[in-house]
Amino acid sequence: MKTRMDTTRLLDLGARGVHLLFANDEIEAAFEQDASALRAELTGRAAEVGSAIDALMQLDDLDRGRALIDSLDAHVRHILVLIYFDMLDTHVRQEATRH
Repeated sequence: MKTRMDTTRLLDLGARGVHLLFANDEIEAAFEQDASALRAELTGRAAEVGSAIDALMQLDDLDRGRALIDSLDAHVRHILVLIYFDMLDTHVRQEATRH
């Protein structure tokens, strides 16, 4: 059986400021985007973003994950960064309520 991407580990490390799937300049570029424009972009590319997320979740290697992300259109990469940080925020809040 193939091992899949360990999202809990990614989010635990992300909570400590270590973002393994995204380069710092990619994170910065994503947060510099106009939020309403990205929402509109997501509406038109939801299937593409969903496929990228599904593909990432099937990978068992971070290098392959980064390569996949790097191969995507810039708008899709930016959307993935923002989704990741939304997930990270949720993860941190859930962890805080457990302790």
